Amino acid sequence: MIGMTELARDTELNPEQREYLETIDLSSNTLLTVINDILDFSKIEAGKVELENVDFNLRNCLEETLQTLALRADDKALELICDMAPEVPEWVTGDGLRLRQVVLNLVGNAIKFTQKGEVSLHVRVKEKSEDVQTVQITVADTGIGIPAEKQKFIFDPFTQADTSTTRNYGGTGLGLTISARLIGMMGGKIWLESEPGRGSQFHFTVSVRRAKQAVAPETVVPTDILRRTRTLIVDDNSTNRRILQEMLKQWGVESTAVEGGEQALSELSSGQESGRPYQLILTDMNMPKMDGFSLVEKIRQQRGMETTAMMMLTSAARRGDAERCRILGITSYLFKPIRKAELLSAILGVLGAEDNHVNQMVATRLLEKMGHAITIANNGLEALSLLENRSFDVILMDVQMPQMDGFAATKSIRMNEIKTGKHLPIIAMTAHALKGDRERCVEAGMDGYVTKPIASAELKAVIASTLHWTQADEDTSSNADAKPSPVNLEQVLESLGGDENLMREVLGIFLEQTPKHLASLRQALVTKDATTIERTAHSMKGELGYLGIAEVSQKARQLEEMGRKGDVEGAQRAFPSFEADILGIVAGIRGARAVNSLAASPVLQKHGSQEHPCA
Repeated sequence: MIGMTELARDTELNPEQREYLETIDLSSNTLLTVINDILDFSKIEAGKVELENVDFNLRNCLEETLQTLALRADDKALELICDMAPEVPEWVTGDGLRLRQVVLNLVGNAIKFTQKGEVSLHVRVKEKSEDVQTVQITVADTGIGIPAEKQKFIFDPFTQADTSTTRNYGGTGLGLTISARLIGMMGGKIWLESEPGRGSQFHFTVSVRRAKQAVAPETVVPTDILRRTRTLIVDDNSTNRRILQEMLKQWGVESTAVEGGEQALSELSSGQESGRPYQLILTDMNMPKMDGFSLVEKIRQQRGMETTAMMMLTSAARRGDAERCRILGITSYLFKPIRKAELLSAILGVLGAEDNHVNQMVATRLLEKMGHAITIANNGLEALSLLENRSFDVILMDVQMPQMDGFAATKSIRMNEIKTGKHLPIIAMTAHALKGDRERCVEAGMDGYVTKPIASAELKAVIASTLHWTQADEDTSSNADAKPSPVNLEQVLESLGGDENLMREVLGIFLEQTPKHLASLRQALVTKDATTIERTAHSMKGELGYLGIAEVSQKARQLEEMGRKGDVEGAQRAFPSFEADILGIVAGIRGARAVNSLAASPVLQKHGSQEHPCA
């Protein structure tokens, strides 16, 4: 019934039908929970539950369990927090499935009985010997609490705090009983601290053995590469601030934590004035007075902070969040409760020096899928400028760029490192795979080498070997999200009266102007400059008209109209799709170099040759 209800909910429904189906779905799942509780209790009472004794990742088990409850917490605007001490072992031997069941029961109850505030999971090592460790887990909430006279009965079967609890919150009263019995089977005990109106704390212990060998190799990153990153944490929840600072401290990251947007802006200004600017900002999205997006918009308007790395922390994604992050240059979007491994991976800042916008897009998408953040520099000079104010863990350096190529930029970086004694890994990106290229890269001081078009597996392997860290194998896609739109050259030629020279000029101008137009639009969207949006979109509409691509030209017209009406938010939503189409067109034109009729064009040679290889 539940499966058929879910299928029916995905069909075309009117509001009344959808409400009926959602009620059926809720009631069915509630009934299923009751049945499962009774069955579990019956099995435990009959002695038919046997614990497994297998190796499992304790941290992942607990973090993944909380992730399954994140949406329920977000629906009630509750903070869901995971606080795991660094001494807690990663791999242990025990029954991970039953431990997950206990945590689901306790955290699920905490969310159910908490109307505002937070629900947190705290994990510590209480006792340890050479082989066995006693882990203490606490589930704390700011909910309704439990009267003292009811606490001694709370673990009895079919018992709740009072009869009104069942009416208001539902449930069988078996969840805590089942949890207590399972904990006892795992060699632990459970107890409660609570006060009406001030929340509850359920503590329990379990005995686990440290696994002799990890089942899967964990990512091991030399954290000294993160010590250069000065980080600002912005979160209105004090528990979150403390946990984030403790995580960063484990990696040697210097951090400051503030509780709101105004304090953040003040701290950032102080950092700029003192000559110690922040390189990374972690901000919560949902905060009172000034939310995360509003804060980032204000930061981007301040001098010297246009390219500061930003990471957004949120309990749940909202429609349009991804587009806003992209427009504002937010490099990572992490879901709460924050997982340690995900945070570490995201902080691995990646600087890409690449002049071809299509290659920029491909490199960005591939690295984002690997969990890394990337900052783009359009040439070697920009890369050097960014390095003066920001710290990075690795550079992907295109060897052929205008103004200053990758070889010259690398030599400049290496000369400066003679004074500092540091070494920043640099990976070369080149369109060539010719004999001698690798030697030239090594001679310039580069640490690694990848050829374009960039392949995900190759890029991942080179980054791993260059940084000397290992990780578990993952399936990653090597396809960029944007696909080149077809460019009908015959149609373009016909529209220009069969004049091939004119066509070459038109295409050359388009290739030359498009990056400038896109940059102008991005800046205008950040600064909410409707006039520039209208003017730039108008210019692009005219240029697209010559190419005969009506659909994309229509998108430019819509952007122009949004700018004219001052609808900046609408333009922000429409821009990512438009940009992807434009980049596809650019890739298609550059690919046309293979056509004999265009190969001789000096304009196309300039914009589509080996100096600007197509990704």
